[in-house]
Amino acid sequence: MPNQFRSHAQNVRKAKTLLAIWLSSYFALAGPGFGFFGVGVCLYFSSQGAAKVGGPVLAGTIRLFMVGIGGWWLATASAPAWTLFALVGAAMMAFGLATIISIRLTRWE
Repeated sequence: MPNQFRSHAQNVRKAKTLLAIWLSSYFALAGPGFGFFGVGVCLYFSSQGAAKVGGPVLAGTIRLFMVGIGGWWLATASAPAWTLFALVGAAMMAFGLATIISIRLTRWE
């Protein structure tokens, strides 16, 4: 019986190590996108007050399609996890930049 517990404890340690590796990879690849995502969300909420949400909603749709179609393609291609992490980061950057551009090009009269 004690050997079963020891084996279980080793499996838990291995799982924690693997999780730590994946999390550090995720934050390294997707982390820079969080700033862009935050700016995009702030501008989206600001544009709600002015009733000009067309551009930010389009930017969110771009992000959705990037992650949806790109994630599906990566999953069917059996790509490694880091490629999905990079895709998520790129999609957040695209959302932020598209929102910034749409707010800049909006007529605020």
